[in-house]
Amino acid sequence: MSMAGNITVIEGEDAVRTVLSLQFVYKGSTMCGEYGCFISGTKTLKEIEGIMNEYGMLSEYLKDSPSIVMLDADNLGKIAIQNGGLPQLETLVKLVEEIHKDIEFTRLAVDRFDVLSENGTSNSVEALFTFAREKNIEILLTVNLEHNFRFFELCNNYIVVKKGHLPLILFS
Repeated sequence: MSMAGNITVIEGEDAVRTVLSLQFVYKGSTMCGEYGCFISGTKTLKEIEGIMNEYGMLSEYLKDSPSIVMLDADNLGKIAIQNGGLPQLETLVKLVEEIHKDIEFTRLAVDRFDVLSENGTSNSVEALFTFAREKNIEILLTVNLEHNFRFFELCNNYIVVKKGHLPLILFS
């Protein structure tokens, strides 16, 4: 079971960030029966599926299971245009709330939150975090290595990982 309402930021290199965030929702679904939402700010679904398969997370499982919703950079761009071109973070907050109405996920992973929050305000970040805590959603955000994460004080955990120094983290 996830640690409801916790917000964890992982700062690291590309492959490390993506793999850990995918494992977070995948393991929650396959091992704990939890619903999850994975949002990528930079990768396409095809790239995400390739990474999953490379690291033993069978993307076929997701095609037959409604337990994980996945959105990629292409979909986020289309959604932003449909919503009148709102900045990406505001779009993300609205999107998370809408998806949660449908599947009530307990795990949210946002790969490259630094990219998606670039034009965002602290009010939007606080709104996302407040929503997650109220709905008992555990959030895992990834940011680029050495990114100056300006919302550090709002998080429960901040982990820095470098390639080759991957900690033994098993999300359960």
